[in-house]
Amino acid sequence: MRKIMATLALASVAGLGAAACSDNETSGGQRPQPAAAPPQVSPTGSGPDEFDTGIINPWDTNRRGHVPLSVGESFTLPSALGAAGDATFTLTGLRPNPPCDPETASYGENPDNIMALDFRVKTGNDPETKDWLTELFAAPTFKELSPDGVSREPPGRGYLIGCLADVGTDPWSFGQNQAYEVTLETGVSQPQGATLIFQNVNHEYYGGPAGWEITY
Repeated sequence: MRKIMATLALASVAGLGAAACSDNETSGGQRPQPAAAPPQVSPTGSGPDEFDTGIINPWDTNRRGHVPLSVGESFTLPSALGAAGDATFTLTGLRPNPPCDPETASYGENPDNIMALDFRVKTGNDPETKDWLTELFAAPTFKELSPDGVSREPPGRGYLIGCLADVGTDPWSFGQNQAYEVTLETGVSQPQGATLIFQNVNHEYYGGPAGWEITY
């Protein structure tokens, strides 16, 4: 019985060897390569908080958490809905000490130097992004970054002031998939050669950097 089993085993091994030779002959003498393993997909998000809020942070910030912004440059807030939901704003102009409208300026005491910042805003189809932009432009505050690296409140304490009669679109009227022109006004300590910090209010909730640094 053992002899029969041994004979069968030898026959089985011989059959496998013949099959291997046959495979080599049909593939040009090369052994078939194993199938490539499927690519590993990295999980999105780095923790429960990021998964829950869906905040996307692809921008590079400086050590103060700010992004430099110059005239003509745009900043895009990516939407969790994809590119169709993205919203962007572009700094289109800086106007130091613009001529103030007497009637508009009469409602408050303005500082000696004023900076008008012109923006073009384009919304996407994400309602959350629209809310973020409304918060950003409806009640912004500013700070000045002095050459010695100290952040200070500019004249007027950094709040919006009244100088120009036409300041563009009211930020509270932002809607989805539309374009707007908005002008913000703030006091500055000097009309040129300084850096203004445009703070991103409520960025902890809506996302985005802590603010933008505008050197003029």
